[in-house]
Amino acid sequence: MSNVKRSRLQTLICLALFATQMASAKPGQLDSSFGNGGIVVTTFAQDVRPLDAVLQPNDDVIVVGGLNDFVVATEVAVVARYLPNGMLDSSFGVGGVAKDELNNFLNEANAVALQGDGKIVILEHAVGTSNPDGSVNPDIYALVRFNHTGHLDGTFGKGGRVVINIPHPAFFTSVANTLLLQPDQKLLVGGGVFPPYRSTVSPQTVLARYLPSGAADHTFGNLGMVEQVAIGEPAALAVRADGSILAANGSIGTAFGPPTAQFSSTGALVPHVTGGIVTASTHASSVSPIAFLSDGEFLEAVGAQGPFGRHDYDVQVLLVQPNGTVDNDFKSPAFDFGVIDSFTNIAQAIAVGPTGEIAVGGFEANIQTLSGDDFALTRLLSNGSLDAKFGNGGQVIAPLPTGGQVLAILVQPDSKILAIGQAFLRNPSTPLTGIALVRYLTQ
Repeated sequence: MSNVKRSRLQTLICLALFATQMASAKPGQLDSSFGNGGIVVTTFAQDVRPLDAVLQPNDDVIVVGGLNDFVVATEVAVVARYLPNGMLDSSFGVGGVAKDELNNFLNEANAVALQGDGKIVILEHAVGTSNPDGSVNPDIYALVRFNHTGHLDGTFGKGGRVVINIPHPAFFTSVANTLLLQPDQKLLVGGGVFPPYRSTVSPQTVLARYLPSGAADHTFGNLGMVEQVAIGEPAALAVRADGSILAANGSIGTAFGPPTAQFSSTGALVPHVTGGIVTASTHASSVSPIAFLSDGEFLEAVGAQGPFGRHDYDVQVLLVQPNGTVDNDFKSPAFDFGVIDSFTNIAQAIAVGPTGEIAVGGFEANIQTLSGDDFALTRLLSNGSLDAKFGNGGQVIAPLPTGGQVLAILVQPDSKILAIGQAFLRNPSTPLTGIALVRYLTQ
Protein backbone atom coordinates (compact mmCIF):
# COMPACT_ATOMS: atom_id res chain seq x y z
CA MET A 1 0.00 0.00 0.00
CA SER A 2 1.37 3.43 -0.93
CA ASN A 3 2.04 6.08 1.70
CA VAL A 4 -0.71 8.26 0.19
CA LYS A 5 -3.31 5.49 0.40
CA ARG A 6 -2.17 4.59 3.92
CA SER A 7 -2.49 8.24 4.99
CA ARG A 8 -6.01 8.48 3.53
CA LEU A 9 -7.04 5.26 5.25
CA GLN A 10 -5.71 6.49 8.59
CA THR A 11 -7.60 9.75 8.14
CA LEU A 12 -10.84 7.91 7.38
CA ILE A 13 -10.37 5.68 10.44
CA CYS A 14 -9.76 8.71 12.67
CA LEU A 15 -12.85 10.44 11.31
CA ALA A 16 -14.93 7.32 11.84
CA LEU A 17 -13.72 6.95 15.41
CA PHE A 18 -14.43 10.64 16.08
CA ALA A 19 -17.93 10.29 14.64
CA THR A 20 -18.55 7.22 16.79
CA GLN A 21 -17.37 9.03 19.92
CA MET A 22 -19.55 12.04 19.13
CA ALA A 23 -22.56 9.81 18.53
CA SER A 24 -22.10 8.08 21.86
CA ALA A 25 -21.30 11.25 23.79
CA LYS A 26 -23.94 12.40 26.24
CA PRO A 27 -24.43 15.73 28.03
CA GLY A 28 -22.51 15.70 31.30
CA GLN A 29 -19.77 13.39 30.09
CA LEU A 30 -16.16 14.52 30.37
CA ASP A 31 -14.71 16.03 27.19
CA SER A 32 -11.97 13.61 26.15
CA SER A 33 -10.35 16.26 23.91
CA PHE A 34 -9.40 18.27 26.99
CA GLY A 35 -6.48 17.41 29.27
CA ASN A 36 -6.40 13.82 30.49
CA GLY A 37 -9.84 12.47 29.64
CA GLY A 38 -11.47 15.83 30.37
CA ILE A 39 -9.49 16.70 33.51
CA VAL A 40 -6.45 18.90 34.13
CA VAL A 41 -4.78 19.11 37.53
CA THR A 42 -1.89 21.56 37.93
CA THR A 43 0.33 21.26 40.97
CA PHE A 44 2.91 23.69 42.27
CA ALA A 45 5.52 23.47 44.99
CA GLN A 46 2.93 24.80 47.44
CA ASP A 47 -0.83 25.01 47.89
CA VAL A 48 -2.91 27.04 45.44
CA ARG A 49 -6.46 28.41 45.54
CA PRO A 50 -8.07 29.56 42.26
CA LEU A 51 -10.74 32.24 42.79
CA ASP A 52 -11.82 33.47 39.37
CA ALA A 53 -11.43 32.73 35.67
CA VAL A 54 -12.13 34.26 32.27
CA LEU A 55 -12.24 32.89 28.73
CA GLN A 56 -10.25 34.62 25.99
CA PRO A 57 -11.71 34.98 22.45
CA ASN A 58 -9.35 32.23 21.21
CA ASP A 59 -10.66 29.91 24.01
CA ASP A 60 -7.51 30.23 26.13
CA VAL A 61 -8.46 30.17 29.82
CA ILE A 62 -7.12 32.60 32.42
CA VAL A 63 -7.29 31.37 36.02
CA VAL A 64 -6.37 33.63 38.96
CA GLY A 65 -6.06 33.16 42.71
CA GLY A 66 -3.45 32.77 45.42
CA LEU A 67 -0.36 30.57 45.58
CA ASN A 68 1.71 29.84 48.67
CA ASP A 69 5.24 30.82 47.72
CA PHE A 70 7.49 31.54 50.75
CA VAL A 71 10.24 32.99 48.52
CA VAL A 72 9.03 36.56 48.00
CA ALA A 73 5.89 36.34 50.16
CA THR A 74 3.88 33.87 52.19
CA GLU A 75 1.31 33.90 49.40
CA VAL A 76 1.46 35.57 45.97
CA ALA A 77 -1.28 36.44 43.51
CA VAL A 78 -1.13 33.98 40.65
CA VAL A 79 -2.32 34.19 37.02
CA ALA A 80 -2.21 31.01 34.94
CA ARG A 81 -3.09 30.72 31.25
CA TYR A 82 -4.23 27.46 29.69
CA LEU A 83 -4.53 26.58 26.01
CA PRO A 84 -7.88 25.26 24.70
CA ASN A 85 -6.60 21.67 25.07
CA GLY A 86 -5.86 22.19 28.78
CA MET A 87 -2.07 22.58 28.60
CA LEU A 88 -0.42 25.52 30.32
CA ASP A 89 0.60 28.16 27.78
CA SER A 90 4.40 28.18 27.95
CA SER A 91 4.52 31.56 26.16
CA PHE A 92 2.83 33.23 29.16
CA GLY A 93 4.81 34.31 32.22
CA VAL A 94 7.12 31.51 33.36
CA GLY A 95 5.85 28.17 32.10
CA GLY A 96 2.32 29.51 31.81
CA VAL A 97 2.19 31.27 35.17
CA ALA A 98 2.64 34.93 36.25
CA LYS A 99 2.87 36.14 39.85
CA ASP A 100 2.55 39.40 41.75
CA GLU A 101 2.74 40.58 45.36
CA LEU A 102 1.78 43.89 46.99
CA ASN A 103 3.53 43.01 50.25
CA ASN A 104 5.56 40.12 51.65
CA PHE A 105 2.65 38.50 53.50
CA LEU A 106 -0.63 37.23 51.98
CA ASN A 107 -1.56 38.25 48.42
CA GLU A 108 -4.28 36.84 46.17
CA ALA A 109 -6.19 37.76 43.03
CA ASN A 110 -9.90 37.84 43.86
CA ALA A 111 -11.20 38.75 40.39
CA VAL A 112 -10.05 39.06 36.78
CA ALA A 113 -11.13 41.01 33.69
CA LEU A 114 -9.92 40.71 30.12
CA GLN A 115 -9.68 44.02 28.28
CA GLY A 116 -10.44 44.33 24.58
CA ASP A 117 -6.75 44.54 23.66
CA GLY A 118 -6.06 41.23 25.42
CA LYS A 119 -4.49 42.73 28.53
CA ILE A 120 -5.38 41.03 31.82
CA VAL A 121 -6.47 43.02 34.88
CA ILE A 122 -6.71 41.41 38.31
CA LEU A 123 -8.14 42.80 41.53
CA GLU A 124 -5.46 41.93 44.07
CA HIS A 125 -5.83 41.88 47.84
CA ALA A 126 -2.90 41.93 50.24
CA VAL A 127 -3.60 41.22 53.91
CA GLY A 128 -2.17 43.82 56.27
CA THR A 129 1.14 43.01 57.93
CA SER A 130 2.08 43.59 61.55
CA ASN A 131 4.75 45.99 62.82
CA PRO A 132 7.31 45.41 65.59
CA ASP A 133 5.35 47.76 67.86
CA GLY A 134 2.27 45.57 67.58
CA SER A 135 0.37 47.86 65.19
CA VAL A 136 -1.15 46.41 62.03
CA ASN A 137 -0.88 47.86 58.56
CA PRO A 138 -4.14 48.17 56.61
CA ASP A 139 -5.02 45.71 53.88
CA ILE A 140 -4.07 46.78 50.36
CA TYR A 141 -6.37 46.50 47.34
CA ALA A 142 -5.08 47.21 43.85
CA LEU A 143 -5.78 46.74 40.17
CA VAL A 144 -2.81 45.02 38.51
CA ARG A 145 -2.47 44.68 34.74
CA PHE A 146 -0.47 42.13 32.75
CA ASN A 147 0.25 42.23 29.04
CA HIS A 148 -0.41 39.26 26.76
CA THR A 149 2.99 37.74 27.61
CA GLY A 150 2.25 37.66 31.36
CA HIS A 151 4.47 40.58 32.38
CA LEU A 152 3.36 43.63 34.35
CA ASP A 153 2.19 46.39 32.01
CA GLY A 154 4.21 49.48 32.89
CA THR A 155 1.78 51.75 31.01
CA PHE A 156 -0.93 51.02 33.58
CA GLY A 157 -0.94 53.08 36.76
CA LYS A 158 2.44 53.00 38.48
CA GLY A 159 4.52 50.11 37.16
CA GLY A 160 1.41 48.10 36.30
CA ARG A 161 -0.47 48.71 39.55
CA VAL A 162 -3.22 51.08 40.73
CA VAL A 163 -3.75 51.09 44.49
CA ILE A 164 -7.40 51.59 45.48
CA ASN A 165 -7.53 54.11 48.33
CA ILE A 166 -10.99 54.09 49.90
CA PRO A 167 -11.43 56.98 52.38
CA HIS A 168 -12.79 55.88 55.76
CA PRO A 169 -12.71 57.06 59.41
CA ALA A 170 -10.27 55.68 61.95
CA PHE A 171 -11.15 52.18 63.21
CA PHE A 172 -13.36 51.56 60.18
CA THR A 173 -12.29 48.98 57.60
CA SER A 174 -12.57 49.05 53.82
CA VAL A 175 -12.77 46.18 51.33
CA ALA A 176 -12.81 45.89 47.52
CA ASN A 177 -13.46 42.46 46.05
CA THR A 178 -15.66 42.89 42.94
CA LEU A 179 -14.41 43.84 39.46
CA LEU A 180 -16.43 44.63 36.33
CA LEU A 181 -15.13 45.58 32.89
CA GLN A 182 -17.64 47.97 31.28
CA PRO A 183 -18.31 47.86 27.52
CA ASP A 184 -16.39 51.16 27.21
CA GLN A 185 -13.39 49.36 28.81
CA LYS A 186 -13.63 51.36 32.04
CA LEU A 187 -12.92 49.30 35.18
CA LEU A 188 -15.54 49.34 37.93
CA VAL A 189 -14.58 48.11 41.42
CA GLY A 190 -17.14 47.29 44.11
CA GLY A 191 -16.42 47.31 47.83
CA GLY A 192 -17.54 48.64 51.18
CA VAL A 193 -16.65 50.57 54.31
CA PHE A 194 -17.58 48.88 57.58
CA PRO A 195 -17.76 50.37 61.08
CA PRO A 196 -16.17 48.77 64.15
CA TYR A 197 -17.88 45.81 65.77
CA ARG A 198 -21.17 46.68 67.51
CA SER A 199 -21.24 50.16 66.03
CA THR A 200 -24.68 51.53 65.10
CA VAL A 201 -23.27 53.20 61.99
CA SER A 202 -24.45 51.61 58.74
CA PRO A 203 -21.89 50.15 56.34
CA GLN A 204 -21.37 51.97 53.07
CA THR A 205 -21.37 50.68 49.52
CA VAL A 206 -18.28 51.76 47.58
CA LEU A 207 -17.90 51.98 43.82
CA ALA A 208 -14.66 53.15 42.19
CA ARG A 209 -14.26 53.60 38.45
CA TYR A 210 -11.05 53.81 36.45
CA LEU A 211 -10.23 54.65 32.85
CA PRO A 212 -8.60 51.91 30.73
CA SER A 213 -5.24 53.53 31.49
CA GLY A 214 -5.75 53.08 35.25
CA ALA A 215 -6.43 56.77 35.94
CA ALA A 216 -9.43 57.56 38.15
CA ASP A 217 -12.55 58.42 36.17
CA HIS A 218 -13.34 61.94 37.43
CA THR A 219 -16.75 61.89 35.71
CA PHE A 220 -17.86 59.33 38.30
CA GLY A 221 -18.79 60.23 41.88
CA ASN A 222 -16.18 62.26 43.76
CA LEU A 223 -13.01 62.06 41.66
CA GLY A 224 -13.87 58.53 40.59
CA MET A 225 -15.30 57.12 43.83
CA VAL A 226 -18.78 56.75 45.34
CA GLU A 227 -19.56 56.00 49.00
CA GLN A 228 -23.25 55.58 49.84
CA VAL A 229 -25.31 53.87 52.53
CA ALA A 230 -27.03 51.32 50.28
CA ILE A 231 -26.42 47.53 50.44
CA GLY A 232 -23.00 47.20 52.06
CA GLU A 233 -20.39 45.42 49.96
CA PRO A 234 -21.76 44.25 46.59
CA ALA A 235 -21.14 40.64 45.58
CA ALA A 236 -22.11 41.27 41.95
CA LEU A 237 -22.34 44.24 39.60
CA ALA A 238 -23.98 44.81 36.22
CA VAL A 239 -24.02 47.72 33.77
CA ARG A 240 -27.22 48.50 31.86
CA ALA A 241 -27.43 49.80 28.30
CA ASP A 242 -28.06 53.34 29.61
CA GLY A 243 -24.84 53.21 31.67
CA SER A 244 -26.52 52.81 35.05
CA ILE A 245 -25.17 50.24 37.49
CA LEU A 246 -26.99 47.43 39.31
CA ALA A 247 -25.50 45.98 42.50
CA ALA A 248 -26.52 42.91 44.52
CA ASN A 249 -25.10 41.88 47.89
CA GLY A 250 -26.09 38.22 48.10
CA SER A 251 -28.37 38.71 51.10
CA ILE A 252 -31.43 36.94 49.66
CA GLY A 253 -32.80 34.67 52.36
CA THR A 254 -31.11 36.63 55.16
CA ALA A 255 -32.12 39.55 57.33
CA PHE A 256 -29.34 41.84 56.12
CA GLY A 257 -30.90 44.98 54.63
CA PRO A 258 -31.97 45.52 51.01
CA PRO A 259 -30.39 43.08 48.56
CA THR A 260 -30.05 45.39 45.55
CA ALA A 261 -29.22 48.97 44.65
CA GLN A 262 -28.95 51.02 41.48
CA PHE A 263 -26.60 53.88 40.63
CA SER A 264 -26.65 56.28 37.68
CA SER A 265 -23.86 56.28 35.12
CA THR A 266 -22.21 59.08 37.11
CA GLY A 267 -22.54 57.30 40.46
CA ALA A 268 -25.67 58.84 41.98
CA LEU A 269 -27.81 56.45 44.07
CA VAL A 270 -31.15 55.85 42.28
CA PRO A 271 -34.19 55.74 44.63
CA HIS A 272 -35.96 52.85 42.87
CA VAL A 273 -34.26 49.84 41.29
CA THR A 274 -35.59 48.99 37.84
CA GLY A 275 -34.85 46.43 35.18
CA GLY A 276 -33.27 47.03 31.81
CA ILE A 277 -30.93 45.53 29.26
CA VAL A 278 -27.64 44.43 30.86
CA THR A 279 -24.56 44.85 28.68
CA ALA A 280 -21.89 43.54 31.10
CA SER A 281 -21.76 41.87 34.50
CA THR A 282 -19.31 40.41 36.98
CA HIS A 283 -18.39 36.77 37.38
CA ALA A 284 -20.02 34.90 40.22
CA SER A 285 -18.45 35.30 43.66
CA SER A 286 -17.60 32.09 45.50
CA VAL A 287 -19.08 33.66 48.65
CA SER A 288 -22.38 34.70 47.02
CA PRO A 289 -22.81 32.96 43.64
CA ILE A 290 -24.82 35.46 41.56
CA ALA A 291 -25.30 35.62 37.79
CA PHE A 292 -27.07 38.60 36.21
CA LEU A 293 -29.40 37.94 33.28
CA SER A 294 -29.84 40.15 30.24
CA ASP A 295 -32.96 41.87 31.59
CA GLY A 296 -31.49 42.88 34.95
CA GLU A 297 -32.89 39.93 36.90
CA PHE A 298 -30.31 37.68 38.50
CA LEU A 299 -29.87 34.12 39.68
CA GLU A 300 -28.50 33.43 43.13
CA ALA A 301 -27.46 30.03 44.49
CA VAL A 302 -28.32 29.82 48.20
CA GLY A 303 -28.41 27.24 50.96
CA ALA A 304 -31.63 25.36 51.57
CA GLN A 305 -32.90 23.03 54.27
CA GLY A 306 -32.79 19.40 53.14
CA PRO A 307 -35.30 16.69 54.07
CA PHE A 308 -33.07 14.90 56.61
CA GLY A 309 -33.00 17.35 59.50
CA ARG A 310 -31.18 20.52 60.45
CA HIS A 311 -27.75 19.16 59.49
CA ASP A 312 -28.92 18.42 55.94
CA TYR A 313 -27.77 21.42 53.89
CA ASP A 314 -28.84 21.52 50.24
CA VAL A 315 -28.61 24.04 47.39
CA GLN A 316 -31.34 26.04 45.68
CA VAL A 317 -31.20 28.56 42.83
CA LEU A 318 -33.48 31.60 43.11
CA LEU A 319 -34.54 33.99 40.37
CA VAL A 320 -34.54 37.53 41.75
CA GLN A 321 -36.08 40.61 40.17
CA PRO A 322 -33.94 43.77 39.96
CA ASN A 323 -35.65 45.25 43.02
CA GLY A 324 -34.71 42.22 45.13
CA THR A 325 -38.05 40.39 45.02
CA VAL A 326 -37.81 36.61 44.56
CA ASP A 327 -39.74 35.28 41.55
CA ASN A 328 -41.90 32.50 43.01
CA ASP A 329 -42.77 31.18 39.54
CA PHE A 330 -39.19 29.99 39.06
CA LYS A 331 -39.31 26.29 39.87
CA SER A 332 -35.85 25.46 41.14
CA PRO A 333 -35.95 22.62 43.70
CA ALA A 334 -33.58 22.23 46.63
CA PHE A 335 -31.01 19.66 45.57
CA ASP A 336 -27.94 17.69 46.61
CA PHE A 337 -25.01 17.80 44.23
CA GLY A 338 -24.71 14.04 44.16
CA VAL A 339 -26.10 11.29 46.37
CA ILE A 340 -29.19 12.40 48.27
CA ASP A 341 -28.05 12.27 51.87
CA SER A 342 -27.87 14.32 55.06
CA PHE A 343 -24.47 15.88 54.38
CA THR A 344 -23.52 19.43 53.48
CA ASN A 345 -23.74 20.81 49.93
CA ILE A 346 -22.31 24.28 49.26
CA ALA A 347 -22.70 26.24 46.00
CA GLN A 348 -19.71 28.44 45.13
CA ALA A 349 -20.14 29.22 41.43
CA ILE A 350 -22.92 29.80 38.92
CA ALA A 351 -22.99 30.57 35.20
CA VAL A 352 -25.62 30.80 32.47
CA GLY A 353 -25.19 29.24 29.03
CA PRO A 354 -26.05 30.80 25.67
CA THR A 355 -29.47 29.13 25.59
CA GLY A 356 -30.35 29.81 29.22
CA GLU A 357 -29.23 26.61 30.94
CA ILE A 358 -27.77 27.20 34.40
CA ALA A 359 -24.60 25.55 35.71
CA VAL A 360 -24.03 25.50 39.48
CA GLY A 361 -20.84 24.25 41.09
CA GLY A 362 -19.40 23.77 44.54
CA PHE A 363 -18.79 20.77 46.73
CA GLU A 364 -20.64 17.97 48.48
CA ALA A 365 -19.39 16.49 51.71
CA ASN A 366 -18.59 12.83 51.07
CA ILE A 367 -17.24 10.56 53.80
CA GLN A 368 -16.11 8.08 51.13
CA THR A 369 -13.26 10.30 49.85
CA LEU A 370 -10.15 11.10 51.85
CA SER A 371 -10.79 14.81 51.42
CA GLY A 372 -14.43 14.60 52.45
CA ASP A 373 -15.50 16.83 49.52
CA ASP A 374 -16.67 16.07 45.98
CA PHE A 375 -15.91 18.36 43.02
CA ALA A 376 -19.54 18.81 42.03
CA LEU A 377 -21.60 20.36 39.22
CA THR A 378 -25.35 20.52 38.54
CA ARG A 379 -27.15 21.84 35.46
CA LEU A 380 -30.65 23.30 35.51
CA LEU A 381 -32.91 24.22 32.63
CA SER A 382 -33.80 27.88 32.11
CA ASN A 383 -37.03 27.37 34.10
CA GLY A 384 -35.09 26.16 37.16
CA SER A 385 -35.81 22.44 36.92
CA LEU A 386 -32.99 19.90 36.94
CA ASP A 387 -31.73 19.04 33.44
CA ALA A 388 -32.56 15.32 33.31
CA LYS A 389 -30.44 14.82 30.17
CA PHE A 390 -27.26 16.10 31.82
CA GLY A 391 -25.16 13.58 33.77
CA ASN A 392 -27.14 11.74 36.42
CA GLY A 393 -30.42 13.60 36.46
CA GLY A 394 -28.65 16.93 36.08
CA GLN A 395 -25.71 16.22 38.36
CA VAL A 396 -22.08 15.14 37.88
CA ILE A 397 -19.21 14.47 40.27
CA ALA A 398 -15.73 14.77 38.77
CA PRO A 399 -13.63 11.64 39.34
CA LEU A 400 -10.87 13.36 41.32
CA PRO A 401 -9.41 10.55 43.49
CA THR A 402 -9.32 12.56 46.71
CA GLY A 403 -11.96 15.15 45.94
CA GLY A 404 -12.02 18.89 45.47
CA GLN A 405 -14.31 21.89 45.12
CA VAL A 406 -15.61 24.02 42.24
CA LEU A 407 -14.86 27.74 42.66
CA ALA A 408 -15.56 29.15 39.17
CA ILE A 409 -17.50 28.13 36.06
CA LEU A 410 -17.05 29.19 32.43
CA VAL A 411 -19.52 28.32 29.68
CA GLN A 412 -17.78 28.27 26.31
CA PRO A 413 -19.40 29.58 23.09
CA ASP A 414 -19.97 25.94 22.04
CA SER A 415 -21.86 25.45 25.36
CA LYS A 416 -19.21 23.16 26.88
CA ILE A 417 -18.92 23.76 30.62
CA LEU A 418 -15.53 24.31 32.22
CA ALA A 419 -15.53 23.89 36.01
CA ILE A 420 -12.49 25.34 37.79
CA GLY A 421 -11.45 24.89 41.39
CA GLN A 422 -9.22 23.01 43.79
CA ALA A 423 -8.11 19.40 43.58
CA PHE A 424 -7.31 18.03 47.03
CA LEU A 425 -4.12 15.97 47.04
CA ARG A 426 -2.96 13.37 49.53
CA ASN A 427 0.44 12.31 48.19
CA PRO A 428 3.10 13.08 50.86
CA SER A 429 5.47 14.31 48.14
CA THR A 430 3.03 16.97 46.86
CA PRO A 431 1.26 20.02 48.34
CA LEU A 432 -2.28 19.66 49.64
CA THR A 433 -4.07 21.43 46.76
CA GLY A 434 -3.76 22.01 43.02
CA ILE A 435 -5.76 23.78 40.32
CA ALA A 436 -8.41 21.54 38.78
CA LEU A 437 -10.07 22.20 35.42
CA VAL A 438 -12.81 19.82 34.31
CA ARG A 439 -14.63 20.20 31.00
CA TYR A 440 -18.04 18.67 30.30
CA LEU A 441 -19.92 18.06 27.08
CA THR A 442 -23.41 19.53 26.91
CA GLN A 443 -24.79 18.10 23.66
